[in-house]
Amino acid sequence: MYPVCCKTLHFQRIVLQSFDRDLSGSPPEAATDGLMAESYYVAMQPMFSRRSKDTGFHKQVLKAWYEERKQQLEKSLASTIENGKFVTEGDPLKILIRNVYLWFVQLVPSWRHELSLGRRKEGLVRYEHSSGMPFIPEHNGGLCLPQVYCRSLNCSDTDVRFTDDVIFRPGKNGLFQLLVYVKTVEQISSAREVVSDIDDMSHGEILASEVTILVEDMADAPCKTGQDVFRLASADEFAQSRLCANRPRPEFFDPFYLGKALKRKRFTIVRPDRFIFASCDSREDLRKIAGAVAMHLQG
Repeated sequence: MYPVCCKTLHFQRIVLQSFDRDLSGSPPEAATDGLMAESYYVAMQPMFSRRSKDTGFHKQVLKAWYEERKQQLEKSLASTIENGKFVTEGDPLKILIRNVYLWFVQLVPSWRHELSLGRRKEGLVRYEHSSGMPFIPEHNGGLCLPQVYCRSLNCSDTDVRFTDDVIFRPGKNGLFQLLVYVKTVEQISSAREVVSDIDDMSHGEILASEVTILVEDMADAPCKTGQDVFRLASADEFAQSRLCANRPRPEFFDPFYLGKALKRKRFTIVRPDRFIFASCDSREDLRKIAGAVAMHLQG
């Protein structure tokens, strides 16, 4: 196992070697970002380890990652250039008009909030699909999974958590995770039945024992045992939790943002970088999607 700094350098070397002959132009700029390289290497290390002798597989994974990150890099550069023009404006008249406009906008709370969002007002990050990318666009794949607050339905556990932390809680072994999103507690049993053989559907890549169930209804519900059943939590619940200690109370929080992003689909397979591989409602579609996961991870 490499130390953190060595893992980063080792991964950068793999990236540069992989793209030296395969892609035109300079090596991916994003790959030289230490933090990004390290986080991706750590997330994908289990898959690389299983296929350590398959250099073609490594190149396929890295090429897809490069294409995805390139899309984000181009957007970030465009924003940086736009911000640069904004702060280096030299025309006094334009500066005056800009300042008056910004002052006026901040008088209206909803406009002020929209202004504070910056690029976030465009919505969640979504990759444009091209050949080899590990997601299925027709099933809502390629969208960054939003994070909201949740609470366990185990009555002995009253902590408020982030959904990312429960979907990818420590101790899980699957590289991709399955999130089951249901509207009410009554729908849990039928959803469990559908995903009971997800191990077979995915050829062992997604484990039924690691499935996370999230209930949209925030009303009090009967206690459920196990670590995998949660419900959405409100901004008030978060504000009263230890996660909000020494932090301001969240404003404009929408607890149903996750459900809207999932288009209320019951089953969502999530990649380790928190992007959606695919979402669906039926068992038949889930079987196809799980098979696609196995094909991507096992070749």
